[in-house]
Amino acid sequence: MWQEGFRPFWDVRGARHDSVSFRLKSRACCRVKGDDGVGVTDTVQVRRYMKRAGRSAGAAFCVLTALSGSALAQNASISVAAEDGLHIGVLAPLSGPFERLGRQVERGVILALEEARRTDVRVTAVDDACDEDRGRDAANQLLGAQVDIVVGGVCWRPALAARDVLATQDVPMITSGVRYPGLTDDALSPVLRVNGRDDAQASLIVESLVSGAFDGLVGGSAVRRPLVLLYTEGSYGRPLADAVQEGLNAEGVTLALFEPFEAEGGIARAAARAEAEGPGLVLVMAGQADSALLINALRQAMPDVPVLAGDSVMTADFSLLASQSAENVVFPRPTPWRLLAPMDDVARLEGEALGSLSGLIVPSMVAAEIALAIAAGQGTGPYLTIIGAVRFDEIGDADVPSFQFWQWRDGTIWPFEPMDREGAEAG
Repeated sequence: MWQEGFRPFWDVRGARHDSVSFRLKSRACCRVKGDDGVGVTDTVQVRRYMKRAGRSAGAAFCVLTALSGSALAQNASISVAAEDGLHIGVLAPLSGPFERLGRQVERGVILALEEARRTDVRVTAVDDACDEDRGRDAANQLLGAQVDIVVGGVCWRPALAARDVLATQDVPMITSGVRYPGLTDDALSPVLRVNGRDDAQASLIVESLVSGAFDGLVGGSAVRRPLVLLYTEGSYGRPLADAVQEGLNAEGVTLALFEPFEAEGGIARAAARAEAEGPGLVLVMAGQADSALLINALRQAMPDVPVLAGDSVMTADFSLLASQSAENVVFPRPTPWRLLAPMDDVARLEGEALGSLSGLIVPSMVAAEIALAIAAGQGTGPYLTIIGAVRFDEIGDADVPSFQFWQWRDGTIWPFEPMDREGAEAG
């Protein structure tokens, strides 16, 4: 099933890649390409950038330290062609409660190879069962199979364990399902993340507030009216709330109220505290059940004040719990990848199975396409994929939007359509 055809999925003839290249399963050495697109003679050694200071979407994937001497130049290599043909490893939960997601990863890799019509690529898929120890074992199995690059990862604990094992042999990893920031932040070997980071949710909220994306909801500048942020303590609410507050402070915006609440006995008090501030917008950072309880209370106290919540409220369970109070609640939702691909390609690939390119299928296609591109010597990109050109920052995170805003309307979630500041103030 992996041996399907002959035509490359994209045409890169004549394309320039002002970046670096690295060799699979080797000491990370590369050659810089100059402004004319031709490789220059200076040899560089690639060091993984170990801290996130100075991140930018357009930055290079590696920190480059120039080396000199003809011996180093002779030992360096810009070749990324794997010996005996490319061998891709797939890491995914292929059993247990997360098997459905693992099969989506597997399906995405299959589709990418079918679209590329590559008959020369071998694939070995190993089950990590969404378990840390199994992830470590799976990575050792992939090393034993002598894979050149690994695609996949769904659960963050086995992915971290696998990443560290793969690093011992400098085998690159491209994840299509792990959002945990530390996967790329602390990597000791090349790790690329296609599908976005959990902490990008806070950044999106801050950027959208400051840029005026919610001014249409508020009826004027959201950041010039009192902003209230209520959150629950714990692994979800508090970290997200802290990140939003920190981001707003960096933009010179101070919250009128930043306060935790308790679902048991603290809902009415939290709603009253929020109402006392006369807010233009209330932000709620809590799990779906706690968010539903608080939003119900907020609606009773301030029916016309809009609510912006975390991504926990995107589920049907939240809608059932909140009932009519869910109406018009805005929230970040992880990017629905199917919508990033051209509709003609989606229709062709899905055929009569409408919606079948769901979940992790498309990001796994993208990850596999990037693996093929790396093996073809395309350095660090940009990579042309089914969703268009994809670039990575110096940490290894893609420039694909991690989250997009959606809104509850009539019991269904719809893409949120912001009104710009001028339109809001004119209205």
